[in-house]
Amino acid sequence: MMKSPPLVTIYIPSKNYGKFLEKAIQSVISQIYTNWELIIIDEGSSDNTKSIAKNFVKKYPSKIQFIRNNKPIGLQKIANNVLDNANGKYMIRLDADDWLNEIALFIMVEKLENNSKAGIAYGNYFYTDISGKIIGVETRPKLGDEYMIGQIPPHGACTMFETESLRIAGGYSERVDAQDGWDLWYKLYKKIGAISLDIPLFY
Repeated sequence: MMKSPPLVTIYIPSKNYGKFLEKAIQSVISQIYTNWELIIIDEGSSDNTKSIAKNFVKKYPSKIQFIRNNKPIGLQKIANNVLDNANGKYMIRLDADDWLNEIALFIMVEKLENNSKAGIAYGNYFYTDISGKIIGVETRPKLGDEYMIGQIPPHGACTMFETESLRIAGGYSERVDAQDGWDLWYKLYKKIGAISLDIPLFY
């Protein structure tokens, strides 16, 4: 009997990014890898973020959840709240103004499931203009293999983490209100290893 594919928890925080949100959510629904749950978090938006999210919850009630924070709590607290409640073996953040390549989840899950020495998978990404036209490609350094001085860390969004390893490591630091930094990356990389995929996985 074949083993069922592992569940992936995806979360999308949005603060007044309703004009992009539908495309982000649709990119999750369009994944060729289908064993996922999605949590949409509204960070006190004054735009149509709430109505967009609720429409998708109505369509996919068993797959999508919606959480509204009346006051913004910040990216780290959002991530830790999701971490506390995630059902997935793996966890990934999708920013509301980004969208996934339709093969992104499949590739990252496949790599992690077939590499017992890694609990993180990340790739490159396309830059686009507001209409979605590709204007460039960003490549991320390979942790442990490339010279790191002067480099920014691999993008925290669209990086897949092994959920339990992230919990054991203590989750995200709430002492700073910023994007994921080297603190989290090195804390995890030294314990569970990372796979750098030389392909753009999101836009």
